Amino acid sequence: MVMSLGPARQLAEAIPFVERSRLNALYDTELLDSPADPAFDAIVRRAAEHFECPIATIALVDRDRQWFKSKIGLEVEQTRRAGSMCSYTILGNTNEVFVIPDTRLDERFTGSTLVCKAPFVRFYAGAPIASADHYMIGALCIFDTSPRPSCTVQDMAELKSLASEVGALIRATAEENVRKQEAGAINSVHAYVGRRLRSLRMQRGISEDRLAFELGISVRNLKCIECGRDRLTAHRLKTASALLSVPMSAFFEGCSIEV
Repeated sequence: MVMSLGPARQLAEAIPFVERSRLNALYDTELLDSPADPAFDAIVRRAAEHFECPIATIALVDRDRQWFKSKIGLEVEQTRRAGSMCSYTILGNTNEVFVIPDTRLDERFTGSTLVCKAPFVRFYAGAPIASADHYMIGALCIFDTSPRPSCTVQDMAELKSLASEVGALIRATAEENVRKQEAGAINSVHAYVGRRLRSLRMQRGISEDRLAFELGISVRNLKCIECGRDRLTAHRLKTASALLSVPMSAFFEGCSIEV
């Protein structure tokens, strides 16, 4: 039996290049299945309070599911993408707010998990969340268990503004993760150089005292460098290279760490 993917999913897959790029942008954030984050929770809480809604979420739309990075008033961690309201919110890759005044009057969502089962959503409004390269990777959503009139222009502007904050936070989080990864790689290279220094020193029978003296550091500091707890400056690396009669490249020989 072939299951229907739903109109939103079918439309998304009709433009496979855009959907593939959108998914790659989502995966680049490394947010899917990540731990709760107070910064995201604060934005969701503000949305729920401002619109006086019992439910609010930050939903990230994966290939076959929507996963909630942050949520208030909702127990589930994720739902199927097929039939989800957020799938329609991100269609067209625009930043327009998608509103459903009454889900029971809209046949597109009669099979939605959140409509058919608790919390039995009746009203929905979602603003797309843009990635750094402007793909809509999810939505900031508000829900109510009772139908509501369509949002006012002011309401839609406020929801867009909050979604923009989420997008900015995602980009800042991604940039911080890159910085941490780069710092970790750099630290790993320094540790590798320290171990190579010790290996080359011992191969040439040079004592810790002599090398420390030539480098102008204490033996304790040298021990820290050789075990990776401290760094060897470029100037001292050149001094060590001359003393050990090896090229600078010898300290990096065999290093496979990418920075």
